[in-house]
Amino acid sequence: MGPKDQMFTSPGRYVQGRDLLDRAAQYLAPFGSTAFIISDEVVWGIAGQKLHDSLKADGIEPVKAIFRGEASMNEIERLIAEAKESSADVVI
Repeated sequence: MGPKDQMFTSPGRYVQGRDLLDRAAQYLAPFGSTAFIISDEVVWGIAGQKLHDSLKADGIEPVKAIFRGEASMNEIERLIAEAKESSADVVI
């Protein structure tokens, strides 16, 4: 790649639907049994807790990770360390 080239990578699968948080485990299970959920406090209150509880009920161990609001290398490194410590199979 040249110095001005840009690359965009997207997921191989995108799923959306009504009440999908209640069925998320069926899509995540092929990736593993521990999910590292990154969210700020506001989004956690809107959807994170519901996803956490749904995954737990369906046999996937959820790990809550609160994003502290600044997309900096320090924050990224902190979250990477937490994810590694949790032995997460998938990051949400």
